Amino acid sequence: MFKYLVVTLLVSLSLSSCAFIQDQLDGNQAPVVGTLVPEPAEGEAPLLVGFSWEVADIEGDALTCTLVYEDGEEQRIDNCGELTHTFHTFREPGGYTVKLHVDDGLNSVASSVAVRVLEAEIESPIDAKSQKCPLH
Repeated sequence: MFKYLVVTLLVSLSLSSCAFIQDQLDGNQAPVVGTLVPEPAEGEAPLLVGFSWEVADIEGDALTCTLVYEDGEEQRIDNCGELTHTFHTFREPGGYTVKLHVDDGLNSVASSVAVRVLEAEIESPIDAKSQKCPLH
């Protein structure tokens, strides 16, 4: 008195999906971020910061990086395994977390660093000894 239910599942895979599945079966590894360094990591606004990084992919896949600056801007860098630096200007004071997303087409990883932008000191045009404005 058993009833059997047979279900047929049809799956349609595109070639890219097949390649993705094959890479996963072959053990495609995620890229690796060795370092992400801001220079300088702190300073007065506006602050021009240079970012350098070391990234690699075990299988040698081409890497694409995206830097997200947390001030509303982001920058995409193709072939970021060879192009390993860029610059960004932070115009407003505050603490920023800069994230580097690295993608090999199948897997991605991220790393982050902190940048601190200080309020610019304004020098007073008044001579402290004479309390007179030097413009007059």
